[in-house]
Amino acid sequence: MTLVRRFFSHPVRRFGLIDTVFALLYLAVFLFIIPPHTLPAELFAWGIPAVLLVAGIVMLTGAPFARRLALWVAAGFLAFTVFLVAALLWTAGYLQGVYGQLGKGFSLITLLAAALVVEFFGLWPYFQLKALGKRDDSRPDTEMASEGTSIEQSETEEV
Repeated sequence: MTLVRRFFSHPVRRFGLIDTVFALLYLAVFLFIIPPHTLPAELFAWGIPAVLLVAGIVMLTGAPFARRLALWVAAGFLAFTVFLVAALLWTAGYLQGVYGQLGKGFSLITLLAAALVVEFFGLWPYFQLKALGKRDDSRPDTEMASEGTSIEQSETEEV
């Protein structure tokens, strides 16, 4: 039990496990629950889980660039979420403006889909960015540890 606790004590490894689980969840949802029928949908259905799975495995291995990779993947997924929500909001406005009362019902369904997109794609990258975005000064990054210096040591040498 102590070995498992020590392995997952670093937040990058914890989020590596979460990214791997989400990759498998996305793969199951995209292939079994809502299977794709067009080429762009297939690229999306295979690309999202593949990116997450590779990032999760790299973060689990503890590579020196794992933290930066986790930040980039989380930022990319947040940008993707913002793009999807903006497209859905535009669609909701278009449906309501063009189709009248029927469009109001369709736009309500589209707004519910936007809320699901935020939950499905936007929550975990937000928490990942929040947790990994702050540097812990008591625990030097792997790059700084390899140089044999930390932020606090470099500040005291300058004074």
